[in-house]
Amino acid sequence: MNKDSEEGVPISFVVLDTEKRTCAVGEGERIAAIDTKTSGKVTIPASVNGYSVVATSVGAFENCTFITEVVVPEGVEELGGMTFYNCESLEKVSLPSTLKRMRGVTFGYCRSLVSVNLPESFESFYNGEFAVCTSLKSIHIPDHITDIPDQNFNNCYNLVSVNFPTQLKSIGAYAFFNCEALQSLILPDLLETIGEFAFDWCDNVKTVTIPQNITSIGDYAFCVCTSLEKVRVKTPTPISINKEAFNVNQTDFTTATLYVPKGSKQQYKEAEGWKLFSNIVEFDPDATTVVGTTIDPKDRNVYSVDGRKQHEVSPGLNIIRMSDGTVRKVVKK
Repeated sequence: MNKDSEEGVPISFVVLDTEKRTCAVGEGERIAAIDTKTSGKVTIPASVNGYSVVATSVGAFENCTFITEVVVPEGVEELGGMTFYNCESLEKVSLPSTLKRMRGVTFGYCRSLVSVNLPESFESFYNGEFAVCTSLKSIHIPDHITDIPDQNFNNCYNLVSVNFPTQLKSIGAYAFFNCEALQSLILPDLLETIGEFAFDWCDNVKTVTIPQNITSIGDYAFCVCTSLEKVRVKTPTPISINKEAFNVNQTDFTTATLYVPKGSKQQYKEAEGWKLFSNIVEFDPDATTVVGTTIDPKDRNVYSVDGRKQHEVSPGLNIIRMSDGTVRKVVKK
């Protein structure tokens, strides 16, 4: 089946289900749905000959190196693997509120893509979804996402801002490898595992906050973080890490300070990997502050006690992630 976009670009489609009358963009695996020489904006139709468009095929726009903008219509739930792979001129993509899944390397090597907002309906990534999106500066990830898989943002050199979902439990290997514009990593409270090389070569990161639920930090996870100044660890008992989790002769352990829960300093001074830090300071991870009605301008993100993000400090107990890397419990009268 074929239908032109609003811009007059011929697009091919394949039937998925004749009874449900659904179809996908593309003619099959890694066969481009449009002429790869197409340039400018492409708006995908929401329906074709009475069939609803619900997905894109693998590689549907692969190597369409001249398109600059794509509008994905409401009703699409899945973007097939490598859908926009190597669309190196793609600057903007509008995603529908119905999108649930990506199937791997979906936007890989989209070197001109600047920002992405994933809808609240979004459920899951696969590996390398935004790998080598070297112009990507920010991305919004819904709070219910639990896994950022392997290589998802590797070599996103200009990624300055990423919200780590409050429900996040796992960060995969090489997930943020060489994201050199990142400066602060405030990892969420439910996070359990950080894969190997996850933040390797993030050489402008100055602060890292590691939550109490953490059970595993992979080899070289934070190595070559040459600007590292503060590492806050909330777990009172040191977890086992490789001596190179924070170092391959690159992190200056005389200037980077490790902050650990009160009463645990001696354990960290004796623990493999952690003991490399020359400066180990105790702090109270459960400290609670009482405030009036004014929000501190240094506040970064405000959450309710059940993990819901808020626009401002509400009466009662609030969890605040500060811009300097600390996490505080704040009670507003």
